[in-house]
Amino acid sequence: MNSPTIYVNQIPASYDVNDINELFSTYGKITAVTYPVDKKTNLAKGYAFVTFDNAESAQQSLEKNNTEIEENILIVEIAKEKVGLDKNSANTNKKKNKKRKPVQRNHAEKHEKNRREKNNAKANIENNEKNENDK
Repeated sequence: MNSPTIYVNQIPASYDVNDINELFSTYGKITAVTYPVDKKTNLAKGYAFVTFDNAESAQQSLEKNNTEIEENILIVEIAKEKVGLDKNSANTNKKKNKKRKPVQRNHAEKHEKNRREKNNAKANIENNEKNENDK
């Protein structure tokens, strides 16, 4: 059975979900677009999954493979099916199920380390300013 979902990589950074939808909507009705974003930087990761209402539309959208968009060469391929994520199957990886013990940190040591780092940063700034004034 062919998948109705395509994987698209090398998406320009300026693109958002609407741009991706517009880019592929000419091939058929799109039911979902997944466009992951990095949690730390809040920037798109540069790839997406586009799901059509049928596999034929997904197959036709492969025409966009190797298309240049904003100096990026798109990679478009049929998405591979997820393996091993069935919720009903038993998890055989015992390590995954173990809870990690939190790392014990001495509060005073942590505070002292932060204080030292701040003092070092201040000293570096003062030295840089002094060196610039000496010139």
